[in-house]
Amino acid sequence: ASRTYGQFHEAVLRWADAFRQAGIRPGDNVPAMVRTSIAAEEHWHGLGWLRAAWAGVNTGFRGRSLEYILTNSQAKRMICASEFLDRVAEVAPRTGLELVIVTDAADLPPDFPVPLVAASQLWDAARPATGLAVPRRHEIACISYTSGTTGPSKGVLVPWGRLWPNEMWIDLTGDDVYYCPYPVFHLSGMLPLAWLGFPGGQVVLREEFKTARFWADVRAFGCTATSLIPALMNW
Repeated sequence: ASRTYGQFHEAVLRWADAFRQAGIRPGDNVPAMVRTSIAAEEHWHGLGWLRAAWAGVNTGFRGRSLEYILTNSQAKRMICASEFLDRVAEVAPRTGLELVIVTDAADLPPDFPVPLVAASQLWDAARPATGLAVPRRHEIACISYTSGTTGPSKGVLVPWGRLWPNEMWIDLTGDDVYYCPYPVFHLSGMLPLAWLGFPGGQVVLREEFKTARFWADVRAFGCTATSLIPALMNW
């Protein structure tokens, strides 16, 4: 699947309306346990237009680690892929969750400890939101949880201005194609859309990094830029 920036923007505003119908309000923190995709990026920006903060959840978390993120973020609404619902079910009763938005399934599991709603159902009832002010540089774009080296992961409030290319000395143009195989619970999977969105370049999203596919993708999509997380260089 592919999107122009215009199509992406229209979808983002429609998600803003969909999430508003799901009860998400300005100032809410919304954990998202999903894999990298265009839809995930649209969901993030849709929350941003509502002045709600995306809080990426490590897709490897379960048990106490997952419970900690859900309680620490003070979340009442969550976005979750169906493959992770069993993990959420185990901890949800000990959190403040009131609703889970399921991104990729219309048939929802019965007897879940908190109410579920399919994202597709919200989307079908939504229209592109109007009258919303453009998020400003100082407003919160997302909550990025640290690796937790010195204890439990710490939620870092990241403002939209921090994502701008000139804030990180990124010099990309509209001719660049950026390869992004990184998770959306980490800034490495979120920053490229901002970096390339400003000059109008392209971003290639992959669900995960795979060494066997890396160079084939670079050649196939004509990628001119990427970033390598140090841990990956040992692979």
